Amino acid sequence: MKRSGLLVGILFVLLLELMALASIRYLYQDRRDAYLRSGYSEMERSYRSVLETYELFSRAVFNETINKPAVINLLYQAASSDRQKQALLRHQLHTMMQPSYQGLLQNHLNQIHFHLPDLSSFLRMHRPAVFGDNLAPVRPALVVANKRRAYVSGFEVGRHEGGFRFIFPLFRGGELAGTVETSISFDSFITQLRRRFAGEYMLLIKSDLTTQRLFSNVQSRLVPSPFSSHFLQAPIQENFHADHLSSAEIHTVASAIKPEIEQAQLAKRPIALSAPLQNSSVSVYLMPLTNIEGTPEAFLVQLNRDANLQSLKEGYVIAAWSASLVALLGGVFIVSLYKRTREMSGLNRLFHQAIDALPYPFHIIDAKTYQIKVANRQAAHGVEKVEEMTCHALSHGCAQPCGSSEHPCPIQMVMETGTAAVVEHKHTATNGEERIVEVHGYPIHDEQGGISRCIEYVIDITERRLMEQQLQRLAETDPLTGTANRRRFYDMLAIEIDRASRHDRQLSVLMLDLDHFKEINDNNGHDVGDRVLARLVELLGSLLRTSDLLGRSGGDEFLILAPETGFDEAGILAQKLLVAIREKLHDPKAGLVTVSMGGASFKAGDTPDELVKRADLALYRAKQQGRDRFEAGEQ
Repeated sequence: MKRSGLLVGILFVLLLELMALASIRYLYQDRRDAYLRSGYSEMERSYRSVLETYELFSRAVFNETINKPAVINLLYQAASSDRQKQALLRHQLHTMMQPSYQGLLQNHLNQIHFHLPDLSSFLRMHRPAVFGDNLAPVRPALVVANKRRAYVSGFEVGRHEGGFRFIFPLFRGGELAGTVETSISFDSFITQLRRRFAGEYMLLIKSDLTTQRLFSNVQSRLVPSPFSSHFLQAPIQENFHADHLSSAEIHTVASAIKPEIEQAQLAKRPIALSAPLQNSSVSVYLMPLTNIEGTPEAFLVQLNRDANLQSLKEGYVIAAWSASLVALLGGVFIVSLYKRTREMSGLNRLFHQAIDALPYPFHIIDAKTYQIKVANRQAAHGVEKVEEMTCHALSHGCAQPCGSSEHPCPIQMVMETGTAAVVEHKHTATNGEERIVEVHGYPIHDEQGGISRCIEYVIDITERRLMEQQLQRLAETDPLTGTANRRRFYDMLAIEIDRASRHDRQLSVLMLDLDHFKEINDNNGHDVGDRVLARLVELLGSLLRTSDLLGRSGGDEFLILAPETGFDEAGILAQKLLVAIREKLHDPKAGLVTVSMGGASFKAGDTPDELVKRADLALYRAKQQGRDRFEAGEQ
């Protein structure tokens, strides 16, 4: 047996081994990353669900308990009173709010905090003895709410670590009497979040914010985060439940992923990855917590010992070892075959057996003529003498090589770059079904170093693309009503505002919510309320134009984006919808249901928030003036 023949056999086995290991690793990483993306999306949806629940609860508390003439008059008087008079008013307000505040504590809403128009603290229900301090340097959200004279909500680092704040303005005869904040602490929020998405949660606070805002006794309790040198966090507590991570395990995970976490923090982006532990794997999700201005002030880290990740990893290890064993056996077989015969036909048969065992189409193609030199059974599709065809004739039935934007040619890319190339094509299966495939091309060099042949194999990624599209739809759709969610609506609103600005087009936004929807839920149950919401969406869908976009802002509030619609046309559309809803929106239990509606039309320089805010204020006037009516925003 010639040494060159043995070397060819060994190199062939190594080639198959490398291709098999590359394919196995690719499939493992693809499935792992898809699983992590899905897990992060589920955690994010749970986070949004908890936040929306507390926001709805805070709105209900504000409307039913706080936004009352007696409360507003006390706060209005305090703004212009001396300290002695303020003390009396503060005591009256505390006595008035105490029964309601005790009920809020039982529902995890941690505080009610009243502020005067000059941004000084007037009454902290949780610490009534502490007042008069100027909150402007430590409470940017309050500054924004006071400046906009509008409701503001979101995460913010305050005196006591981080929390989720809901700040409402209080008006007396159109004049700002002050603001009131309801909030929930991070610990209370995580308690509710953990019920929807289990795991270990930690809050990482930017180091510079801790010195600017936290009370010194709170700051002294924090320690450097093991996840990033730029953050502080509460000390990690030991939890001895079997399914929880110990402090040592958390530090091990943090050490393994610290570079990725710090890169994500600098880029201000979320991250989903896995980290190894002894005999287990941990999923790690990092979510930026931004303030109302969109600036990350902290990061939420979630860790979970994940059996599915461990199963994927173990499957990858088993498959890799199996591939190595198969390669070893193949090498032994090749050596044995060469010992029995020195004819190239034997090696040729083995080669074809090996590539026919591959689970995907495999070719070796002449780099100049595109003629197929070798093809396995999966590539031939039952065609006889496939070696006499070109690759483009076999895959697409074309006389000319691929090269369009829809079907770029991997062989051309390999020849131009001298390296491997990966492109996407659309192929039509024998049953007429269209499939999306990844086409991989690798160069084969001749003795002079030129590229004479190319290896090409095809992987079907149709199911992966369908899953990505489904995840995209889930990310843009409200799960209860099927309408656009808040994120999708604001994305489309930004696009339409840009179009209206550049082309001098008209644009309007309508905002509506159901009248007395809380009573519908309280008297009939949430399933009746959900049914009313679904019927409202169905009715609106039958009345709106195809160019209009219906989105759910939250709870029973909906937004309508109406392109090419001016101020007067928006009013006509609103009246049309009001009449239709009044006549047709009837539920067997809830009875006749009406809505209140506000609208605003685009003005030069409007941002999405400003346009929606004017519609929201108009909606507020409509409800104040008796409901079941439309009010237009200022023009």
